[in-house]
Amino acid sequence: MGRFIDISNQTFGFWTVLHRVSRYKWLCRCDCGTEKVMLSQVLREGRSKACKACRIPKGRPKKHGASETSLYHRWCVMKARCLNPSNHAYPRYGGRGIKVCEQWLESFDAFRDDMGEPSAGMSLDRIDVNGDYCPENCRWATASTQSRNRRDNARYVVNGQSLTLGELSEQFNVPRGRIRGRLDLGWSPEDAVSKPKVVPKPPGRWHKRQGDQK
Repeated sequence: MGRFIDISNQTFGFWTVLHRVSRYKWLCRCDCGTEKVMLSQVLREGRSKACKACRIPKGRPKKHGASETSLYHRWCVMKARCLNPSNHAYPRYGGRGIKVCEQWLESFDAFRDDMGEPSAGMSLDRIDVNGDYCPENCRWATASTQSRNRRDNARYVVNGQSLTLGELSEQFNVPRGRIRGRLDLGWSPEDAVSKPKVVPKPPGRWHKRQGDQK
């Protein structure tokens, strides 16, 4: 019987090993989100480096020579989100109509020429969160910028109007940070823009006794 080798949390190509299923089998997740049980030997020998959605079909030449790069991986993830119903992120992308423009869908070279190489810590971000993946709507952005972009473009219904965070702030004259903080605490959009800055505290025991004496 061969020696057991723990490969949990290791990466092999686009695969990340999540946890052990049996002695030689491991649950893995591709960078695009697809999960699959894999044999440890297959991973360690490099016989599988990605799921089918992220793999280049056999017989198709790798003209760009970049199939092992981070940029190529991001291109694959982008397509999987929009095209692969089994991808965990598909409901938030392809499932709600987000598409990849034709030139990027058909050519990694076109994607690389339009976007260039990202700086460290940057990831692909859509400026309009409801828009498609295309040159005019994409940029490399930090995680904090992406987070602000997602929340600022979310829409909240107040008095029958569907408004973004910025529109709420402008229309009700309430600082954007205060609205965001209240929403994060679970306040309703109506309360987040209508409640006073300081909510008066209920009278304490001493105040009640004084009131009773009057």
